[in-house]
Amino acid sequence: QFLYFIAESILLTSTIRESMGVGQQLAAALGLHMLLKIFSFGAGVLLTRSQSSSMRGATFALDLYVNSALFISTAAVRAVNARRGSRTPLDVAEGFAFSLLALAVFAVVAVPAVAAHAYAAQPADFLASMELWPTLGVLGGVVLELVAEPWYGLALAVGAFKLKVMCEGLGVTVRLLATLAAIRTRCFGLLAPDDDGAESNDLALAINAFSFGLFCHGVFVWLFYWRTVRRLAMSSGAAMSADESGAPLDASKEAVCRAYRTGQATLVQPPQKLLSRAGRALVRSASLFRELFSESLLRLILTEGEKAVLATRGNLASQGVYDVISSLGALVVRVVFRLWEDFTFAAWSRPDDADPNGDEADAAMKRMATAASPKSLNKKGTFDDEKKRVGAQASPVSEAKWDLLYTMLRVSFHFGALAVTFG
Repeated sequence: QFLYFIAESILLTSTIRESMGVGQQLAAALGLHMLLKIFSFGAGVLLTRSQSSSMRGATFALDLYVNSALFISTAAVRAVNARRGSRTPLDVAEGFAFSLLALAVFAVVAVPAVAAHAYAAQPADFLASMELWPTLGVLGGVVLELVAEPWYGLALAVGAFKLKVMCEGLGVTVRLLATLAAIRTRCFGLLAPDDDGAESNDLALAINAFSFGLFCHGVFVWLFYWRTVRRLAMSSGAAMSADESGAPLDASKEAVCRAYRTGQATLVQPPQKLLSRAGRALVRSASLFRELFSESLLRLILTEGEKAVLATRGNLASQGVYDVISSLGALVVRVVFRLWEDFTFAAWSRPDDADPNGDEADAAMKRMATAASPKSLNKKGTFDDEKKRVGAQASPVSEAKWDLLYTMLRVSFHFGALAVTFG
């Protein structure tokens, strides 16, 4: 309830889409993201001090598999939705239905693994053992998180970055606190300690606590998006009806209101209509989805390959130590660069009405490549005769995107050098 109070207070004190610039929106979201990371980092430290290296290593492979399955299920779907845009109610409805494809991808990935695990443990023994409830908890948490995927995609498409930041930050904190509570209370008294202090009992405690934390995280994410978007849709509907006789609403705010109401109406449609919408969207984006899905597999191998090797060849103690070190080492990346990556991906993926042929996008890519080269800067830190080298004049929207991206690029360079120096 306290975390919900924080989230609701932040949402009620801000409008649906601020009238500030894009850079100020990013700065506000980044500040909120860092504030929430303080709570999640504190909870993570408490959880780490409550677990031995073997207990943390017991959930290393399970955490790796869950994160890999979630990444495979959502990465390509989110990328396709970001490129589709949400300019019309039909785009929102099809994007909503297309986001449910993540559930189908997860079913293809998860069902064979669960069936193989149950078969290896013998079905009768698996159903009668303590492994059943952790498995159900993990699957329930992941399914609830994927059910909320349409709302996540809609928030990213319309630029509601504060909503995304709050859900991720508070969700991680809820997961860590739930896992910590389960460990401290030994799954609320369900797992009594052995008299001889057997290590197997601690490993079972770690697995059950991990499952409980993941399930609480899925419940929180689903409730957060359902309650928040429902409130925003109702309040935006009232605002639009109140402004019908007065001044017209801002175009961006009106688009967000229409998107939330359309997305809410899409959920109450019959399943066959949802499936038909998702099928049409998949047929139109089949080649793009195939390319992005293969790219997501490559990214998964590059980012999680060493963890997969360690999970196969390493012991529990080494896996637990690696998990702690990698979590602390990736703190700067999670705090700053992850949010910037999502923001720039969403901003540059949206279709631009003023640039139907992609000429300005090609020009922007040349400018970005030029910015990455220190030789292109003069003593004042600016470009020399850049418009002649780039080509056509860009629209004000594209100019704003470029200025923001260039500023973020320079700040990331300086921040990365600072982190490496003092690290």
